[in-house]
Amino acid sequence: MRERDRALRRRRKRREERLKERAVAARSQSGAGKAAAEKKPAARKPAKKAEAEAGAEKKAPAKRAAKSAAEAPAEPPPRAEVAAAMRVALGADHAGFELKVRLRAVLEERGVEVLDCGVDAPRPADYPDQAAAVAALVGRGEAERGVLVCGTGVGMAIAANKVAGVRAANCHELFVARLARAHNDANVLTLGARVVGAGLAEALVEAFLDTPYEGGRHERRVAKIGALDRPAGRD
Repeated sequence: MRERDRALRRRRKRREERLKERAVAARSQSGAGKAAAEKKPAARKPAKKAEAEAGAEKKAPAKRAAKSAAEAPAEPPPRAEVAAAMRVALGADHAGFELKVRLRAVLEERGVEVLDCGVDAPRPADYPDQAAAVAALVGRGEAERGVLVCGTGVGMAIAANKVAGVRAANCHELFVARLARAHNDANVLTLGARVVGAGLAEALVEAFLDTPYEGGRHERRVAKIGALDRPAGRD
């Protein structure tokens, strides 16, 4: 009986060892198959399709460049051309006298025809007088734009806007100056000598002169501003 038990145990042990060997072999074969699949080269595209895609890739930059050129806004005319066709009425009170002198030099350097409405010295002056003189030239069409300078620019804007045909904007940053022209078709710029420095004032004037009116959706609104020039109750 003991011999028989020992024989059964030996056969059972050999069976377990064979099962283990088969499991190890199966795992090895599975890993080898996965590695081979990963190393398998990608299927080649048909020659004609590959050539077509290569040609499309070469043409893509040219198409993008052409599209960008078509979508790009037209460049404004050179500054010299804008300046040559423009007359600017310029005025200031005593607070803006020194800045007015500097701005006149900048305008004349650009080739702009300057219509100087005073003041001619830094003695006390009433800003509505210079505002009325500049606004009248712009309102009659004798000047394309006007520039007025006082302490803050507010008084000049209020006074100038009383004149029919004038759209005066008090600006103290470039963004406002550009939109005043592009959206509101402002034709008079007012500046505060006590608010902006000389360098910024020069940049504001240049932006105001160089920025075109966009028209389009803004035309209806600007026309309504013009309608307010008519006295109430009159056609």
